[in-house]
Amino acid sequence: MILVSFGFQILDWVMEEKPYEFLEMDHAIQVDLIGKINGVTSASKYYTQIPPAFQTTMIYSVLLAAYLERNMERKAERLLSIAVKMGLSNQVFLYNQMLHFYKGKGKISVVAALLKAMDMHAVKADLYTYNMILDLRARKGDVVGMRNVWKLLEKEENLKPNSASYAILARGYINADLRGKAETAIKLVESSPYKSRKVVYRWLLKLHAQMGREDELKRIWDLLTSSFEVLVDDYTIMIESLGKAGEIERAEEMFKEVVNTLGIKRLHQYNALLSIYLHNGMLKKADSLVKKMLEYSFSPGPSTYHQLIKMYIGGDDAEKAMATFKEAQQAGRTLSSRKPWYATYLLMLEMFGNKGDIDNAETIMKDLRDAGYPRGYKMYCALVKAYVKANVTPSGFLDRMRADGAIPNSHIRSELSKINKTIDVF
Repeated sequence: MILVSFGFQILDWVMEEKPYEFLEMDHAIQVDLIGKINGVTSASKYYTQIPPAFQTTMIYSVLLAAYLERNMERKAERLLSIAVKMGLSNQVFLYNQMLHFYKGKGKISVVAALLKAMDMHAVKADLYTYNMILDLRARKGDVVGMRNVWKLLEKEENLKPNSASYAILARGYINADLRGKAETAIKLVESSPYKSRKVVYRWLLKLHAQMGREDELKRIWDLLTSSFEVLVDDYTIMIESLGKAGEIERAEEMFKEVVNTLGIKRLHQYNALLSIYLHNGMLKKADSLVKKMLEYSFSPGPSTYHQLIKMYIGGDDAEKAMATFKEAQQAGRTLSSRKPWYATYLLMLEMFGNKGDIDNAETIMKDLRDAGYPRGYKMYCALVKAYVKANVTPSGFLDRMRADGAIPNSHIRSELSKINKTIDVF
């Protein structure tokens, strides 16, 4: 709170006194500070007051990042549209920000639309753009799609694939179960001129882990540790890699080395080991590790909470699932980026729906709204199960759906008709 208060004081002084003439970078910093301290609305207002000569790509990029960080998609899209109309230079940087955002959301159709917009406005893709498109194909193991993107990249005179490109290609071949091609791509990663960068070794660890090659993991780890200062993140990546390669005991040994020998306790390495336990169904060890995490005031992330809850539900332990969900909600209240996933709310709602627990199911529906998530069709499908199971007529159910933008269909009406009470389902 002291730092925030101090930040306010500095910001107010700069705004009022104007101790020097602002340049482009100064305005960009100001937009960023205002967004972090006063909120994105104030940052947007400040942006409109910036002289046109300084309304460059840098300013738009900072404000765009603020919108995307807060999932304000429509405002981000409008800002991009304004930047395009202004004919700002280096627009590809702004498009890349949007592409990265929608790729992370899994909105492939929007990504495709953005790429078409780039082409329409003659915005030339850079290597980062190509790598993102390549990654979309690689995640699905779409070999034909990867080849098509690669051919387009090779046609670009001023662009050449880098170590990241080959790493993405390797991951795609692994996902497509083409181990021979994957090994060839991995060799290209290791022989890249960027091998002086630690990130290349980190990629190699992850790729060899996916291939299940324990011997290569040790070799690359030895190369990394002999060439660079080993940081906490490096240990975390190695723990994750050992887990993916099925070397659980070695992952545990490295975790103990980091925590006990080096005395380093960080959230990421705890989450790394926890994910290994969850992935392998080692629930007792997962429970024990979570208790240790809470002792150190570490909170698992949304992904880990989701997996924990999923396992508790699978084990028919509703009590632990509910307790874990409440922990996840509390973590989200402390830091919004750590709030439970939409899918986690759905898991909980389906559990209560299958048990006919109307009260808790309705509580989840309320929590959804409080978390800023939509109460869509899937949620109502889960909710109606609770009423059917309890044989209780829900009042105004269809109207509730319509009010939330969820269209009642034959499935919902059929479920409601199962209740042994008079109800107008049409």
